[in-house]
Amino acid sequence: MSTAETLCGSPVILTGITDRRGSAVWKAVGPRGSVAVKSGYGVGAESVLRETTVLNELSGRTVVGGRTGDSVWYVTDWLDGPSTWKVFQPVRDGVDGRTWALTGAVELCRAAAELHELGWRQSDLQPSHGIHRAAGVCLIDFAWSWREGLSAPAHFRGGVTHLDAPEFAARIDDGARHVTPTVAADVYALAGALWTCATVRGRWTTGRPGSPYVVPVWPNCGRRLPQVVSH
Repeated sequence: MSTAETLCGSPVILTGITDRRGSAVWKAVGPRGSVAVKSGYGVGAESVLRETTVLNELSGRTVVGGRTGDSVWYVTDWLDGPSTWKVFQPVRDGVDGRTWALTGAVELCRAAAELHELGWRQSDLQPSHGIHRAAGVCLIDFAWSWREGLSAPAHFRGGVTHLDAPEFAARIDDGARHVTPTVAADVYALAGALWTCATVRGRWTTGRPGSPYVVPVWPNCGRRLPQVVSH
């Protein structure tokens, strides 16, 4: 709280955003501005520590981190703007918005491409992880992000299950305890995220009998998304 007060002024009002899988996020608002506060506890402490490292390496990102007891936390700039999911809301509601959505899709792809050019794999691209601003899209949630030279996330088993690349799902089904993030898997997740944003009518089918993983079968086409092969 003291770091948030230093950056935003006092008093600070905290609003909870998410709290799941060992990490919680708040929006802190004060007289001088707003910041995002993220805390990792238990199994989430490692991922928040990793994310702090990633944010420190990415240009244009300001982050202050530390430890309190067994918890790891960081404070960074709050990014105002709608998520990709919200940008596509008018399309899903059938009230137009197609041009805005297409522009948003291109900006999200550019943000992912720029990250890849820097050697990073985001590893968890999903509809809520792109924030649309006047200057373009800012990606968020780098808990599983990775680049060559950085220790691979030891417990990474893909992102959102239905956006996992088929090769990830197959390896985990075969007993792999972790998988290595790839650009190809990021691209697969990006395509799936954009489709999810455009329609909520998709139905899901398991990739293998008894498998906890699902492969999307999109309405009116009757086929699965093509497999992306990593090299």
